[in-house]
Amino acid sequence: MTPRVLELEGAGRSEHRRLFVPLARLAYEWFASGQKKWEVRRARGQFSVEKLTVGRRVELRLGYQKAESAFWGSVTDVALAPFSAPIQG
Repeated sequence: MTPRVLELEGAGRSEHRRLFVPLARLAYEWFASGQKKWEVRRARGQFSVEKLTVGRRVELRLGYQKAESAFWGSVTDVALAPFSAPIQG
């Protein structure tokens, strides 16, 4: 499978339903502090080529916690890379 790199920013609109991304505590804290701006996921399911588009709204949440923990943004860039390729930021 190929991972997708999601680059996120604060505002944006999309005709699609929001993309839900549950995060581990450390990744969530990095987004909260502004240290993290992108996410890597395998290109499958909701992250498939057909479903992941620039402009789509994204909800980042601490795991499956209540909506109060959510950060919102939108996809600003999508990059495909071979699974074994190193990710550069």
